[in-house]
Amino acid sequence: MGCNTSSAATANKAPETIGVKIHGVGISPNVVPSLMLANEANVGSLVPVDLMKGDQMKPEFLAMNPFHHVPTMEDGKVRIGEGSAILRYLAMKFKQDAYPGSKDAAKSAVIDFAVTAAASEVYPKFTKVVYPIMGFAQPPENQATANEELSKVLDLWLEHFVKGTDFVQGSTPTIADYAIVSMLFASMQPVVMEKTGFKPSERHTKFVETFCKTVKSSSVLTEGEMSLKAYIASKA
Repeated sequence: MGCNTSSAATANKAPETIGVKIHGVGISPNVVPSLMLANEANVGSLVPVDLMKGDQMKPEFLAMNPFHHVPTMEDGKVRIGEGSAILRYLAMKFKQDAYPGSKDAAKSAVIDFAVTAAASEVYPKFTKVVYPIMGFAQPPENQATANEELSKVLDLWLEHFVKGTDFVQGSTPTIADYAIVSMLFASMQPVVMEKTGFKPSERHTKFVETFCKTVKSSSVLTEGEMSLKAYIASKA
């Protein structure tokens, strides 16, 4: 459901010359946005991190990110963590149409607002509904309340930031769209809906479908055994 693309781009397919390395886990909604943007710009690929084995605590990883979180990005001597920072870096260096930076401060400010709201307002409510299904968290005390809160915040985000356009600030996907789509996609997977009773709105579904038709690297969401789609389906 959503992003049923046959695009050749895949989560683990590297460009001809590997440049940017996205250290992380392909099933993580936090890692997927950076991975998609790197794939879309054809500048990098995933370097798997086995969190269960403690790869993130090894000295070589901590040298890049002492907070031992994924995603962590490596581009030559540039090594940074935090998904929003990685998205900005990738866009400013390789895909300026996704984030204009200082060239258009007003547009960038709205995009930054949307990215931050996705992380601070949407993500906490998303984790209460989807992460228990993925095995990352305990079920909420009240599933119906958790569903309602997620539905409201997603619709509020879409209503405020996607006004009469396909994406935030126009017809071209921005880093804010990359930041939110993995959460939207994961929450509308059949297993999530069946087990939680969560139902995506029409606006929610349309956004995901439009993103998938526009962004070739959206196949990161669906293709391969360690894609979000496959992993969530395995929890049936």
